[in-house]
Amino acid sequence: MNPDRLAKEIFGKPARLDLARWILAQPPGRFFPLGEVVDALPRWEASTVHSCLKQMVSHGLLGQVSPVRGRVQYRRTHSPLWQGYAGFVEGFARLQRQATGDAAPAGGLARVSDLPVAAEPPHHVSSQPPRDTARLDARSDHA
Repeated sequence: MNPDRLAKEIFGKPARLDLARWILAQPPGRFFPLGEVVDALPRWEASTVHSCLKQMVSHGLLGQVSPVRGRVQYRRTHSPLWQGYAGFVEGFARLQRQATGDAAPAGGLARVSDLPVAAEPPHHVSSQPPRDTARLDARSDHA
């Protein structure tokens, strides 16, 4: 099994699965900039990561804010589609363990069954720069 080939056949770009894996490993509500993701996923070009992030924003999987002009920050929404991504991440990890004969769980991601089910529709973070983070967090908790 070639995981990149399989991920490309399922997601169009294997980078999407790697990006989803990284995002799911972040604490809920945490903001992150493009540069941090690019550093965390060094095998992918910045333009590929940026393209995947933009697609996730357009599909409601990520919200974005620009606290400083030209400095976009992203964070995961409450979209139920994250459970689907988590299922693929878990499935690919199992396939990899089977291929290598490793019985140990792969790197820190909760099982799909451990992820919370979104009881609310996906919320979208305003594109207006926040005046302070506390206000942004309070708004997004009630969205």
